Amino acid sequence: MKFVRVTLTVSLLVGLAIVRSALATSWSNDQSDLWWNSSEDGWGIQFVQRGSTIFATMFVYDGAGNPTFYVATMDGTKANGVLSFTGDLLATHGSPFGRVPYSPANFGFVKVGTMT
Repeated sequence: MKFVRVTLTVSLLVGLAIVRSALATSWSNDQSDLWWNSSEDGWGIQFVQRGSTIFATMFVYDGAGNPTFYVATMDGTKANGVLSFTGDLLATHGSPFGRVPYSPANFGFVKVGTMT
């Protein structure tokens, strides 16, 4: 019985050591974040990272208070130890949430630049 307990304990410790090593080799620290500053009303941005890709959503209001939403899907690269994410910046358009009847033709986007 002692042999079985020792074998199970050693197996558990070896398994935990392997899992810990796998977690330590992830692509990068998670860069996900949300930015809004009350002294800079009129815009905000959110980043969500999954692996080597970040999806960004930016909301900006013009002088008349009309909203414009921008999105970017950015792929990450590591060069000389520097982590960078870059992708196309798209301006989106569509109808308000919940508009009935829903029409996919009302929604779309146009490339307006690059986000890094």
